[in-house]
Amino acid sequence: MYYIAGITEDGSEKACDFGFDMIERILLDDVLTRLPGQMTGKIVKAKRFSYFGVKPEPPVEQLLGMTSRRLSAECNINVSRENCLATVLNMEDLMAVLKRGLIKVLNTSRWQCEPSFAQPNLFSDIVVFSPMFLYEMLGREKYGVWNHDDDRTRALRVLYKFINFLYESDDLRYIILYNELMCPHWEASGEIHFDNRGELVHFNYFGPGNGQLYKYHPQVEAWERR
Repeated sequence: MYYIAGITEDGSEKACDFGFDMIERILLDDVLTRLPGQMTGKIVKAKRFSYFGVKPEPPVEQLLGMTSRRLSAECNINVSRENCLATVLNMEDLMAVLKRGLIKVLNTSRWQCEPSFAQPNLFSDIVVFSPMFLYEMLGREKYGVWNHDDDRTRALRVLYKFINFLYESDDLRYIILYNELMCPHWEASGEIHFDNRGELVHFNYFGPGNGQLYKYHPQVEAWERR
């Protein structure tokens, strides 16, 4: 599922009573992954990951700018898709992408969800997991059998829902898509942030099991203990 938060002009993170269930998320992700050239670049400001390791030996200042490959090879700090906590998106660019998706679905009279197995770029794409990966996780007991005849109507509903939310949230500059799927953040010992080039920009080590005790304020680059 996706839970939404936002970042205001002054850098404060603001909780939003808004989100998407599993089917809505699959439909949204499927639309986004079928917009070539729209998924990379400045729209993704950062990707946040939960960290479950021990305190790194080098000072954080020495880690900044490292790629995930270097962190793994030199510091034994592993970054995985499964531990992706959230994606931070530029709100204006996100609005433009959603409108392109809306036009695409409106112009396709028989649009259906066609989830792909291809995994998105971990750092530069909005989507974290392949839509097909999520599709195969759906439990029939909860969601029943997926009727693809309704895909176009449901996709339009999801896109309008998101676009209308953004219009009503004009105090926000960035949108945070929390990836509530398989990442037990309350067990985390730290949180690490990468930019869309895959380079480390922030690392906060809290200690084992303290993942929910801290909140990050990106504008002032500070962590607040809850």
